[in-house]
Parts: sequence; structure tokens; C-alpha cells
Amino acid sequence: MESEPGHGSTFSLVIPWQRPTGGGQITDPLTRLLTWEHFLTHLARILLMHQRLGKQFGLLRLALGQADNPEEVQEVMAIIKGLVRKHEILSRSKEGFYYLVTFETDRENLAETARRFGAALYGRGHEVAINTVIYREDGENIEQLLGVLNS
Repeated sequence: MESEPGHGSTFSLVIPWQRPTGGGQITDPLTRLLTWEHFLTHLARILLMHQRLGKQFGLLRLALGQADNPEEVQEVMAIIKGLVRKHEILSRSKEGFYYLVTFETDRENLAETARRFGAALYGRGHEVAINTVIYREDGENIEQLLGVLNS
């Protein structure tokens, strides 16, 4: 800062700025869902919020058989996106599993959500295995929850 009596002051500051890089995609181009990395970031924030509020949330893992080719992924996505309710967060892992976060749920509501997804996918000819966990009942952190889902 420079200052002269009777002439006011001059302030100089430097604002750090970094040009955005091409990486760090937020959505997957095939599914148009959050990338797995961004999903995990959101999941960490959800967990922290639920820790503070003392609430629980549910997490589903949908394992679909033979949903690897792009046309089949698009068909599955059309079915799943039609089932996702407001405020639920959906993503697809690098291994091809679909994960869904449901808020303010209990074991019974989470089981009903799993039945809803299972019936819709099975009714359209897709084999699906669905695992569920509830935060705090099945694990205290993301690693524990994903460990239970993937076992």
C-alpha cells in the first residue's frame, strides 16, 4: 500500500489464479452420471453432514450381469434414471457397479428401494444383485460401508 497525504491511497494485491486443466471430468460421458471420484467426494461430504446431524443414510450397490457394451449401458441407464428419486445420488464405479445414496432412510425403506430397482431391472430382462448398507448400522466410514457392500 502506498499513501500520500491529501492524495488518497493506492492498494495493490495479487489474486492467485490457475487455468483449469482438461482433466477432472465431473460426469462420465457414457452414463452422464457423476464420475466415481466425484461420487466419493460427495459421499464423504454426506457422511460428515450425517455425523454432525446424527442421521443415517443408505447406500445401494447394483451389480448387473453383462452390462458392459455401450448400448446395454444406455438401456440400463434409462431404466435406472427413471427410478431415481429427487435427492438420491447415483454413480457408476470403474468396475461397472451402480451405487445409489438414499437419504433419511431406515432398513425397511432401503429394502423397498432395492425391491423397486430389482423388479424394474429384472422385468426388462436384466440380472441384478443388490447389496445395501446403512450408515452407522453397517459402518462408520466410507471404507467400512463399501467393504460391506462389496463383500
